[in-house]
Amino acid sequence: MVCQLFTDSSNKSLFICSQSPRIRTSQFPVQTTVATEPCASTPLDDIQGALRDETPPSGNNGETPTQPSATFMVLKMPSKSRSCSVPQLKEAGNELFRSGQYGEAAARYTQAIAQLSAGKSNPEELGILYSNRAACYLKDGNCSECIKDCTASLELIPFGIKPLLRRAAAYEALERYHLAYVDYKTALQVDSSVQAAHDGINR
Repeated sequence: MVCQLFTDSSNKSLFICSQSPRIRTSQFPVQTTVATEPCASTPLDDIQGALRDETPPSGNNGETPTQPSATFMVLKMPSKSRSCSVPQLKEAGNELFRSGQYGEAAARYTQAIAQLSAGKSNPEELGILYSNRAACYLKDGNCSECIKDCTASLELIPFGIKPLLRRAAAYEALERYHLAYVDYKTALQVDSSVQAAHDGINR
């Protein structure tokens, strides 16, 4: 109860009492609760999900898209090619020559020559390879290279009929008729039955 004395305009004293409500204050501890979620684990499926096909579904007819299956990229490493032997390269060159692929055939003969020159030398086989490559050059109209290879072949196999005839044909194509005649004549001295040499001399 609270009373107060008031004086009005006529100097009369008045007591006015009022009951003030009792206010009780209570302090409650403020508890701050932080809701934390457990850390999501990363299973192997989630890691593999990065490799899945992420193409969006078409969504036709409101169908629920199916979960795409995991796909993996397979990289094919180039296998180390096994080097071919000299006989294999020679045979491949012969096949290419017969099919009219003279440039490819010359490349195979070149590989065979390089292998044979690097290893144990076989003069007869090396001479054949030079003569075969000379034939490719002659077919392609590369007469100068043909003459070089025929000369190299004749140094290894003296009086070889094929390199003599091929070099004679290259000389004839270059209008070096005297040198062509000498090679044709030499071929006939080795084998008088070679018709190509007879034809060359008579031209």
